[in-house]
Formats: sequence, C-alpha cells, structure tokens
Amino acid sequence: MAIEIEDPILRLDDLVGGYGRLTILNGCTFPVARAAITTVIGPNGAGKSTTFKAIFGMLKIASGRVLFEGEDITRASQAILLKKGICYVPQGRNIFQELSVRDNLEMGGIALGSEAAMRSKVEEALDRFTILRQKQKAQASTLSGGQQKLLEIARGLMAQPKLMLIDEPSIGLSPLMVKDVFATLQQLRDQGMSILMVEQNARSALEISDYGVVLETGRMRMIGKAQDILNDPRVARMFLGAEVELDEA
Repeated sequence: MAIEIEDPILRLDDLVGGYGRLTILNGCTFPVARAAITTVIGPNGAGKSTTFKAIFGMLKIASGRVLFEGEDITRASQAILLKKGICYVPQGRNIFQELSVRDNLEMGGIALGSEAAMRSKVEEALDRFTILRQKQKAQASTLSGGQQKLLEIARGLMAQPKLMLIDEPSIGLSPLMVKDVFATLQQLRDQGMSILMVEQNARSALEISDYGVVLETGRMRMIGKAQDILNDPRVARMFLGAEVELDEA
C-alpha cells in the first residue's frame, strides 16, 4: 500500500543512521503531509523513535536527507530546527519538575528572543490549556501525568512550530487523559499544524490520524490513509492485535 502526498511539509529520503556502529535506519523514506496527523507504527526495534531523533538532529545520519518545506535540514542543529518550525516532544516526562507551570512555559519561549512575545505566547498557551492556567503557579511535579504531558505540548507550542514530533504521548496515562491528549492533537491539526506521532496504542492513534506509516527494520513498508491502514488485514494481524508489543525503547 502506497499513496502520493502532494507538497509534504517533511520528507525523509533514504535515511541511513543509528547509534555508533549499530545501524537502525536502513534507507527510511516517507513523506509527512501538511495540516495532518501521521502516525508511525511498527514492531519493537523498527526504528520509530530513532526516526524522530534523526529528524531532530539527535543522532548521526550516515547518508540520506531530511527535507523540511523543501529545504535540506539533514544536519541542522536543534536550535536551527526550532527556529525553522519543528518541535519535538519526546516520550516520558521532559519538563522542569522543580519549576512552576508558568516557568516551564517561559523556558519554552526563550527562543522567541523578546520578553513581550514570550509573555504573549504564555498567555495564549494558558488560554488554550485552561487546566494549566488553573495550576500556573504550581510546581510542575505536582501535576498528574496527563497534565504534565499537556504542559510538554504547551511548552513545545511556545516556539510556534509548523511541525510537531510527538513520541508515545499516552505512556503512563489514564484512558481519560489519553483521550484529552489525543483531542488536543486533533485540535492542533484542525488549526493547521502538522503532527508526526509514534504511539504504542496503534489502533487508537490511527483512529484519530489522517495517515499511517508502517516501519519495519528501519524501512518504510507501508504508507496510506489511516483508515486503510487500520483495515488492512496484514497490519491488523501483525500489529493491531498485539499493541502492547509496539512500544520501542
């Protein structure tokens, strides 16, 4: 199964890379659609999280290219990637636990270069995430797991990204908070943001997505409309029937 994505915001072109002598990506190639949610699924060790780290300049790429809006960003620094409009929300808890909610948001807005712009974006984030406004003075460590994930997303939005990479957003969350996080991602998509997601709960993620990508041994094996991926018997047999095995270290 393969489809053409016209004018993708991001394109991976034959990426090869990994960690030291260990190669994880073996010619990974796929496009990411604009103003859409694209979910990447695959078996353990397929290279899902590694793909995100390659995009965001966190591992050495041996060959291939990453194109963002047609520009080669293969070896760009993370600071440059943020300025160009890419943010990365990694799996796990990645906030400043000892700081307040507001302070965390302000840290995310440092790259804006203007205190007035930063304060404006903080207020915009607090308007978007009302639970964070209620808890803006609270230490981040006191938030629930789901609230911390929303804070991570809100902090990522401070840089005014065009593309959000989000890795395993549902880990450790209650079903209700997973629903809230997924609803937030859908709202961002509806407002024009492009989202590339890796998610252990493959079925639920594909249900809210526009497109799906199947990775296997560091290569793209399948790309299509999310509903078509969900309905494909090969995907259902290999991945959707055993979602707990989809997580990747």
